[in-house]
Amino acid sequence: MKKLIGLILMMIMTSSGISQVNLGADVVSRYVWRGSDFGNAASVQPFIEYSIAGVTLGAWGAWAINGAPGGNENDLYVSTSLGPVAITFTDYFFPTYMGSDNIFELKNHIFEIATGIELGPLSTTLAMNVAGDDDNSAYLEFNYK
Repeated sequence: MKKLIGLILMMIMTSSGISQVNLGADVVSRYVWRGSDFGNAASVQPFIEYSIAGVTLGAWGAWAINGAPGGNENDLYVSTSLGPVAITFTDYFFPTYMGSDNIFELKNHIFEIATGIELGPLSTTLAMNVAGDDDNSAYLEFNYK
C-alpha cells in the first residue's frame, strides 16, 4: 500500500503542467471541529497541499500543545472542483482515540466524502462518513458571507 501511494504521488508530482505547493501551520486557542471542542487546549495545525490539473492532494493535522490526548488528528485528502461545485475525499485518523493503528494501517480510520457549492455569498457543504463509522454520520453546513 505504501509503495502504491508513493508511486501515485511521484507520477502526479513529475507530470507536466502547472502545479502548486502550499505549506503552512496555524496556532489556534482551541481545536473546535464541527462544534466539538477537542483537546481543551491550544493547538498547532500544520498542512501541506499539492495541486495540479484541478486536483489537490493534502495532509492536515491538529496537535494539542499541552499533549491532551483528544486534540490530535491527522488527515489525508484529495479534492477537485468543477466550477462552483467541489468534491473532497478525506481520511480522518485520530491516533489517540483509535487504539492500535497508525496512519498507514487504515484499520481505524474514518473515510468521508464531502461536496460543496459556492454561489456568490452563499455556500453549503454536505459531508458523510462512508467507512469506519457505524452510523455513517452526516454533516450539513450553510454559510452566508
